[in-house]
Amino acid sequence: MNKEYWKKVEDALNGVHGHATLLVDGQEINFIRAIVKKNRLGIVTYLAGELNKEWCRPDIDFVEQKFLRPRSAYIYSSADRRQLEKMSARRRKMINAKDPDTKVKYYSLIWESVASIRRHYEKNFSDIKLVEVSG
Repeated sequence: MNKEYWKKVEDALNGVHGHATLLVDGQEINFIRAIVKKNRLGIVTYLAGELNKEWCRPDIDFVEQKFLRPRSAYIYSSADRRQLEKMSARRRKMINAKDPDTKVKYYSLIWESVASIRRHYEKNFSDIKLVEVSG
């Protein structure tokens, strides 16, 4: 997909309401601008018109995960990490604590911007076609 088509997608999804449909490696992907939190807009990913929160789970591999936004987070809060870093390795082992810098990978249905979608999709997919934009 060329820059002109990505610009159309960006223009459609930068407003308050917008919708873009892409055909990515034979899979229909819908991006819809929607409220994702109180007073916060985001771009929600639908695969073939479906939205399934199970695809976000890190412990199960789904084919759909490659179309979602990869994320990572620490398993401990910053306050807990500071406390664990002060402890010796022996003490951490006694309380069965993991390394304070341990992260977990997961997937998100929500994208912050079209630029992040574009980077992810151009890096991971070879066949991207614009089907429809509105908004």
